[in-house]
Amino acid sequence: MEDFHRFLLVDLNLSRSTANRYRNNVERFFRYVKKKVDEVTREDIREFFLHVKSRAESHKDYLSALKRFFRDYLGLSLMDSFRYPKKNWKVRWVPSKEELKRFYQALPNIRGRAIFLFYATTGLRKMEVLSLRLSDIDFSRRMVIPRKKSSRTKHTFVTFYNEECEKVLMEYLSSRKENSNRLFAISHEKFCEIWRVGYQKTSIKITPRVLRRWFATEMARKGVSIVYIDAFQGRVPQTILAKHYIDFSIENLKKVYEKADLRILT
Repeated sequence: MEDFHRFLLVDLNLSRSTANRYRNNVERFFRYVKKKVDEVTREDIREFFLHVKSRAESHKDYLSALKRFFRDYLGLSLMDSFRYPKKNWKVRWVPSKEELKRFYQALPNIRGRAIFLFYATTGLRKMEVLSLRLSDIDFSRRMVIPRKKSSRTKHTFVTFYNEECEKVLMEYLSSRKENSNRLFAISHEKFCEIWRVGYQKTSIKITPRVLRRWFATEMARKGVSIVYIDAFQGRVPQTILAKHYIDFSIENLKKVYEKADLRILT
């Protein structure tokens, strides 16, 4: 398994979290079938998927891991007949500005409010924000440079936060007592409490992922091109035009962001 893990990290250039997940899934498979590698048959794999089929996301994740192991790592054809489950598209709920305001006002302290506004106005992923250091922020330009994380779908550009967020963020940073180089020095329990308290007081289910969705939706509503929204949110450009002919310079991205005039509280 350790060699397979290195194969995922080095040969396939997967992120460490993905490599860890795939290794763990393959280990679970072998604990279930209780066989050596050269004894595994397609029927064993089918039995395993019947066992996990009730959870669609798990099914897909196990399938990816086993394809990486048997097909890519070992060069075997055991997985050739297995297909990914169809993913039904569904409309995702996006909160209104009034719902965002209500949730924000229900938050009990300045740290929770700063974190909320930072997610809503940068469009970043949960762990991208939590991994930020003070040195990753250009406070003079309200610019965020997420810590590097490259894959086939994720990249590192820059994003920004608005004046509303700036005011609350600076208030939080000037009042906090933690001696830390992290932008948000917060435990897992306290982080979860932010979203739990907001939900308990408003019955509105808002999370960092929902705020990321709201950011993309609101930017599009304001006329921002999807290629720039992708850049702010760290997605790799998908078209030749976007990859080679769109201006992704910091100056242009900042101009696009500021022209959108993203607002939540006013």
